[in-house]
Amino acid sequence: MVLIFKEKLIAIITDETTDNCSRSIINTLFFYRNNTKLVSVNFLLQVNNAIISQNCVNTIITFQIPLFSSQIFVTNSAAYMTKFFKEILKPLMSQLIYISCCAYIINLIR
Repeated sequence: MVLIFKEKLIAIITDETTDNCSRSIINTLFFYRNNTKLVSVNFLLQVNNAIISQNCVNTIITFQIPLFSSQIFVTNSAAYMTKFFKEILKPLMSQLIYISCCAYIINLIR
């Protein structure tokens, strides 16, 4: 599966959730044309911008995605995700556009 996304212009989709035991899980998906794949599922002891940064950057390196080739980053608008994007990901990938997930925002309103 590594070769599907190698050297491609991709969208990175990442989000944190909890399982039925209240453990934090970070899921990362890559999207290229009609290919959307769950490429990483990691159970985390804690969630903050530093841990999210390590997880996301390691996933990008593992799948040999050049830093200049990703175009879009989709996630929720949680403070740690926004901080991760602004302080870590955007300086590494200046062309990257941040898109906040609408479902997360709607859930905050309810």
